[in-house]
Amino acid sequence: MSVPIPLSQPDITQREIDAVVDVLHTPTLSIGPRIEEFEQACAKIAGRRYAIGVSSGTAGLPVLLTK
Repeated sequence: MSVPIPLSQPDITQREIDAVVDVLHTPTLSIGPRIEEFEQACAKIAGRRYAIGVSSGTAGLPVLLTK
């Protein structure tokens, strides 16, 4: 009999749930002030002027390779 590989449980706090609910109550789910805040925070952490938020890591790969 095979033993299943245990998966980790998600660590989602009430703060994250509240942030998602806040966005769901806005007219813009994908492009709005939250993505701009995220991009600015990422740029600051990376020491860059700009950052671009994309939908997934896979979507980010071509951006990473673009000169």
